[in-house]
Amino acid sequence: RDPAAAMCGAGHSISTGLRSPSAVDFSPVLQAVQGKLACLTQENIGLKEAVKTLSSQLAEVDQQYEVRLQAAEAKKEVEKAEEVRRVTQAMRIRERQQDAFGKKAEIERRNKELVTLKKDLRIAKQDVHARES
Repeated sequence: RDPAAAMCGAGHSISTGLRSPSAVDFSPVLQAVQGKLACLTQENIGLKEAVKTLSSQLAEVDQQYEVRLQAAEAKKEVEKAEEVRRVTQAMRIRERQQDAFGKKAEIERRNKELVTLKKDLRIAKQDVHARES
């Protein structure tokens, strides 16, 4: 089996150059190094593509998160405004009730005063009639 193919893995073909006659033949080592380089280059290209894909997916998720965050913040603002409206309305109702109770108490006090004045007037009229008789 070819040493370069063994380093890179199955499925990769490596072109070989012409061998020059020399005392030490480095072509199998060179082929192995070139094979490994080709394999790593392909792996690097794959990793770059994966990074690009993942970066794109991350940007998309980030954008979706931002949209959801803005929607949630807008919903919270609406809920907050609604709560303020309800509290304000409840305060106005309590204020009107207190005013009504205060007016009712004032009317009752004046009615008692009126009853007392009518009694005093009746007694005074009886006194006047008694003196005249």
